[in-house]
Amino acid sequence: MSFFHGVTMTNVDTGARTISLPTSSIIGLVDTFTEAPANSAKVNDLVLITSEREAIAAFGPDSAITKACQAIYVKAKAVIVACGVAKLDDTALQTSAIIGGVKADGTRTGLQALLDGKSRFNAQPRLLIAPKHSSILAIGKALTALADKLRALPIIDGPNTTDEAVMAYAKNFGGKRSFMVDPGVQYWDTTANATVDAPGSAWVAGLFAWTDAE
Repeated sequence: MSFFHGVTMTNVDTGARTISLPTSSIIGLVDTFTEAPANSAKVNDLVLITSEREAIAAFGPDSAITKACQAIYVKAKAVIVACGVAKLDDTALQTSAIIGGVKADGTRTGLQALLDGKSRFNAQPRLLIAPKHSSILAIGKALTALADKLRALPIIDGPNTTDEAVMAYAKNFGGKRSFMVDPGVQYWDTTANATVDAPGSAWVAGLFAWTDAE
């Protein structure tokens, strides 16, 4: 059963073909990457992703935003409206980059860029994630505010520390349209040849998208 009280379908124009899928299978994602000549995406570009291959081509194989796309595609055949922001060492600057805003020329950045998914691709995100970053209160709040504008579900990562910490963090979000994930997940990374920890929001978004597609 869809959390939107009935599944509706959307035709998403990918350029080469049109994909018909449940509206709730459209995921809005903001995460980090580093620009490189081999990557087709630039910082704050809004990109439509329909496969793991496209994510790697856009953002590179090792970026956080590609890892999030791969987590989604473990379970779901989802459409992802993705905005990659620059990976920064300063936490405050990274927080601002993820939240984003509107530049002087009218271009939206970070989370705010997801507002253009409908006009750009006929793909309005209904599941919103900023993996790991949403465990920072300012970003979690920005995610829920954006969800209200898009009538979407924000999937928020908890602090991934203690039960007391996640319960305290959850009290900051009182909206009906919010879902918190804590703790994170562990999976086997075939590149690192080891078990690695990861934020749970991307995996849950993939699970939700798969459930609504069934």
